[in-house]
This record gives sequence, C-alpha cells and structure tokens, in this order.
Amino acid sequence: MPVVIEVPAANVAPEHRLAFKPADPAWDHAVVSGEVDFINIAPIAVEGTDDDTLTEYEIHLIVGPWWRDVKVCVPLVTIAGHLNTDSDEDDQQMWIVRDLKWTTDGEGAPNPGEVRIRLEFKVGLQGEHSWLRQLSYYLTAAGRQLGKGGIKEPGPIKTGP
Repeated sequence: MPVVIEVPAANVAPEHRLAFKPADPAWDHAVVSGEVDFINIAPIAVEGTDDDTLTEYEIHLIVGPWWRDVKVCVPLVTIAGHLNTDSDEDDQQMWIVRDLKWTTDGEGAPNPGEVRIRLEFKVGLQGEHSWLRQLSYYLTAAGRQLGKGGIKEPGPIKTGP
C-alpha cells in the first residue's frame, strides 16, 4: 500500500489559467497548468529506497478554480524534476506516474456548494538516493458554471508572460 501524500497549498505554485464559454447553452470551460515543489518550499520526502524496488506514493492535489459543478476533466501529470545523487553504471533508476484520476473536493469552499478539482495519482521511484523534486500538471475541464470568483479564485494565479 503506497504512502498517501496530501500536497499542502503552499507547495503549489501560482497556476496559469484560462476560462472560456462558447455560445449558450454551453458549459464553462477552463484550462489550468501548474507545478508542485517537493523540495524548496516545505520538503516532502518522495524518494526511492533502493536500486531494486519501485517505491510508490499516492499523491492528492487540489487544483484550479472553484466550480459550482464540474462535469468532465482531462488531466495530465508528469515529473518535471528528479534528482539522483548516486548514479553509476550498476544502479537501476526509474520513475512512473500512473493511476491518474480526478474527483472534486469542497474543503474550504468560500461559497456553499463550490468545489475544486482533486487529482489523485501514484508516483513510483526506483533508485537509492533518488528524489522527486517537482511535478507539473495540466488539465482541461468543463462544467455547468465556475464558482462565484470565476477563473481567478482562489489565487494567486499567473496572468501574463
């Protein structure tokens, strides 16, 4: 059974976000991308234990704006930073992201009934002295309506280049 890690909001960098709504009666749509820091802000130990075993962690990450209702989400998660301090010709190394799914989470909602997208996935690391440093995520979502604060809540978000 993998160790479960709930990523604190402080470890999530400001997101890039875009909202659009085609002509009525279409749903609201959002595109979101962001990064999670596992080392520099508040270290979270996601590491390989040895060269022969894949060590798995289940990671839960709440992302994007508040929604009144999310109908569909198409997420992607990838490792954007990996460190190994003891690699040579006889050391085995591997990393994997798998079992990605999404759900919604209303914890901390500023308005009744609002939810955010919760990504749940497993990360596996193999290799002694191997650490996950950073994850990147991207998603497109659609639903009946964004939350009261629109695409900008909760912040901070990146609004330009």
